[in-house]
Amino acid sequence: MSAILETNVQNPLPWDKIWNDKLEEYLQAVPRTGIFIQQMLPLQAADRILEIACGSSRDSIYLAKKGYRLTATDADEKTISYLQQRFSSSGLDYSAEDALQLNFSDNSFDLAFHNGLFVYYHDDSLIKKMLLEQARVAKRYLLIIVHNQLNKKLVLRFQKLAATQPLYDLRFFKPQDMEAMVRQAGISYKSLKILKFGGIADGLYKKKLKKTIPNVFFPWREHLVPNLYQWQRWKATERIACLIELMK
Repeated sequence: MSAILETNVQNPLPWDKIWNDKLEEYLQAVPRTGIFIQQMLPLQAADRILEIACGSSRDSIYLAKKGYRLTATDADEKTISYLQQRFSSSGLDYSAEDALQLNFSDNSFDLAFHNGLFVYYHDDSLIKKMLLEQARVAKRYLLIIVHNQLNKKLVLRFQKLAATQPLYDLRFFKPQDMEAMVRQAGISYKSLKILKFGGIADGLYKKKLKKTIPNVFFPWREHLVPNLYQWQRWKATERIACLIELMK
C-alpha cells in the first residue's frame, strides 16, 4: 500500500514515519484480501498472482502458504528490502515497482490485484494508467478493492481520522463507479462482478470467538466470511471489490 503515497503528487506525505508506525499493526491483522481471493479464485483458476502496492504483504504471505505463486510489489524500496529479509523463507518474490510502469512482461500473471491503491488518487488519468498497466501484466483476472462511499459511518470516521492522520485521507467510490472506470479505460472483459468486502461479517475473525464457537466449526470461518459479505447491506459494507475476467 505504500506505493500509493510515493506517487501521489497531489498529497505528499511523510510516508516513512507513517509506514514505520503502521507496518507491524498491518502484519498482525487478518489477511482478509488473501482469504477473499482464495474463496473467489481457487488455485486452479489463478496460480500465478501479482500484488500491486502490497504494503505489509500479509495477503501475499497468506496466499503463498496456500500454494499460490506470488510476486509482491511496492514502490517503497525500503519496505520491499525489509520484507525480503524478514520473510526470506516465505516463497514470495518481492520487487520494488512503480504501479504506473511495472517491469513485467505482458500476461505474466493469472491475477493482478490491489487493495486500497486507487483511494489515494483524485486524478482519474493516473487511475486509468495504473488500471491499464494492471491489465497489461494479467492474462486472466483483475481485482480492484476500494473504500465504499455508501457506508456513511465509515466515510465520517475516516474524515475525522484524516484531520490528524493523513493516512486516512481517502477517496471513496460507489459500486457503479467501478464498471465506469473499467469501461473508460477501454479494457475488454468477459465478466465484471461487483462484490462486497469487509464489514459486520469480519467479526467472525476475532480470536476471542474461538472460546465460544466449537472448534469443529471455527476453521470454516475463512470459507464463510467472504460469502457472508455478500448478504450485508451496502451501507454496512466497508469496501467494494471489482473482480474482472479479462477478454484475452
